[in-house]
Amino acid sequence: MVPLPVFEQRRSQVIFNKDSFELHTQEQSVHFGNGVVERVGEIVSQLGGTKILFICTDRARESPEGMRLQKILGNRIVGNFTGLQTHVVTNTVDAAFQSFQASGADFLVSFGGGSAIGTG
Repeated sequence: MVPLPVFEQRRSQVIFNKDSFELHTQEQSVHFGNGVVERVGEIVSQLGGTKILFICTDRARESPEGMRLQKILGNRIVGNFTGLQTHVVTNTVDAAFQSFQASGADFLVSFGGGSAIGTG
């Protein structure tokens, strides 16, 4: 696989490869593409996460990929938030934040599409 160029701008880094995409900012790290589920435990550890709030829809959580992801993360998952809505609204983000605080989590893993990522 030949890596494509890396672009840096304003404390952000975007990495495009043939089969994956990564976005790193001061606030978040987004990983998308082939092989990410298998690497998620390593990614979380590298970023310092020990207690995870897992954000996704019920359907995504119960999917084969969601089940595999939860198995990889194991007992590091201390809470789940599945109250997602299309077009992320303030009430949803507030509820997710309250869930984060109540769970004692120090890290978020959002799994799924735009609503999960936007809420996280």
